[in-house]
Amino acid sequence: MFNDFSQHLYSNPGTLSIELKDSGFKFDVDIERSGNQGVGFMKTFCYDLVYTILQVRKEFGFHMLIHDSTIFVGVDERQVVKALQLAHKLANDNGFQYICTLNTDIIPYKEMDACLYGQKNAIPPESVARTTGLAEEKIRLVYKQIA
Repeated sequence: MFNDFSQHLYSNPGTLSIELKDSGFKFDVDIERSGNQGVGFMKTFCYDLVYTILQVRKEFGFHMLIHDSTIFVGVDERQVVKALQLAHKLANDNGFQYICTLNTDIIPYKEMDACLYGQKNAIPPESVARTTGLAEEKIRLVYKQIA
């Protein structure tokens, strides 16, 4: 799964390897272009998706994944859109809820498409909540399976 998810974002599959050592499990994740901070956050993004899907399949834990806007710091707008589209599809296909809060200044409006807006289960940008006292506007894109 990790390989497929990272390939969706960067055209080349990444790797997730897990070793059992005397001290416990050792996790190693790699995406070919992992020299910058943004790609590092996308490793976490892909790992979180794998873990959430496994929770759903094994019927334990919360059937939801929540990310803050920091998951996309330093990530190219095209990868942000691909990541949001991937999370949307996987949430719908696997029966979990995906919630991501985004600062409006990092929403790649030009790259977005109807996959994210215009769906019954997504909050459109025009309903951005303006909360008094906050330095930045935030928008929640909520994806959930509609029964």
